[in-house]
This record gives sequence, C-alpha cells and structure tokens, in this order.
Amino acid sequence: MKFSNDSIQNAMFVLGKILAEGVEDCDGVITIYEQLRNKFPEFGQMDEVLFHLYYCYDKNGDHSKAAQLKSELNTKYPGSNLTAIVMTG
Repeated sequence: MKFSNDSIQNAMFVLGKILAEGVEDCDGVITIYEQLRNKFPEFGQMDEVLFHLYYCYDKNGDHSKAAQLKSELNTKYPGSNLTAIVMTG
C-alpha cells in the first residue's frame, strides 16, 4: 500500500508541476494540488505544492486563499527557499 500511495503522490506532484511550469494552467494546478494536500498532507515536497498553489490562487485573484497559503508556508516551512520567495515577493 505504501508503494502505491508513494506512486500516486509523486504522479500528482509531477502532473501539478507540469501544469504550473509547463502550460501555466492554474485551475488544473489548484485541482491537482488541493487533492494532493487533502489525501497526502505529509507529502515530502509540500512546500513546493503550497508555493504553486499560492501563486495560482494569487494569479486567479483569490487573495484570501493566497494569504492563507502564505501564512501556512511561513509557519510550516520557514527555512524553505520557496517560502522566502513568497515572503519577499
């Protein structure tokens, strides 16, 4: 079961990254990464997931959700380079 869950997490992460960095489909990023957050909250690269979600919510004009993600990044991943980018703009 662990192997299966790891495969699913990684596939969701890679798909979200392609949508974020390859085609800039923010609606797709939000869909995939919110599912990843809900199903696998302990995912090892969650700071990157939150970073892309922050960017997409902000780009889509949902500034309150973006602010929540910014706060979560700052609280849970204060040493992350991605958190530094979000905090400093």
